[in-house]
Amino acid sequence: MRKYILLTIKVIAQIGGLILFFEFGDFLQHQFRLPLPGNLIGMMVLFLCFLTGIIKISWLESGANFLLAITPLFFVPALTGLMNYGQLFLHQGYLILGATIISGLLIFFLTGYLIQFLAERKIAEK
Repeated sequence: MRKYILLTIKVIAQIGGLILFFEFGDFLQHQFRLPLPGNLIGMMVLFLCFLTGIIKISWLESGANFLLAITPLFFVPALTGLMNYGQLFLHQGYLILGATIISGLLIFFLTGYLIQFLAERKIAEK
């Protein structure tokens, strides 16, 4: 029982740390009127902290894994809202499905190509 309590406290503290980076990014965005959203700036600051070793990944890993585990719950309300558009999907569902498949494949292949390109470039630099 004590083990679960300590794990819960650890996860809550790590989520709090992630929220601090979000808030810091939001502060920077408002303070300097940056054209990027605060959450993106916070993620970039967190990434830089990981790269420089200021923060170790293990310090926030459990909290991040918990947030990733509950992420699908945020999409359920959006998907249930689609139930109101049954007629649209009946008549033009194939177009929506086609656009979804094509855009998904495009993102999939472009991301793969970009990752391979960057990996090869990094290997060539060594």
